[in-house]
Amino acid sequence: MDLYFVYVTVADRGEAERIARTSVEERLAACANILGGIHSVYRWEGEVCEGNEVALILKTTEARREALQQRIRQLHSYACPC
Repeated sequence: MDLYFVYVTVADRGEAERIARTSVEERLAACANILGGIHSVYRWEGEVCEGNEVALILKTTEARREALQQRIRQLHSYACPC
């Protein structure tokens, strides 16, 4: 069985907890790790931006990976989630 780590950055801890809990409750991920705050530097709409975020790692299987990614997009507050 192939296992995958899905790395996601989110706006804050509350969003990380909501995505993590939903993903595990819906059996799209076996486990989720919420990492401490991070400071991100990224390009968005032609500008270099900086901001504080929270990192989230979800562990899943190949069979559930695509469904997990789609569910994250539904739950995520960003227009283009990592």
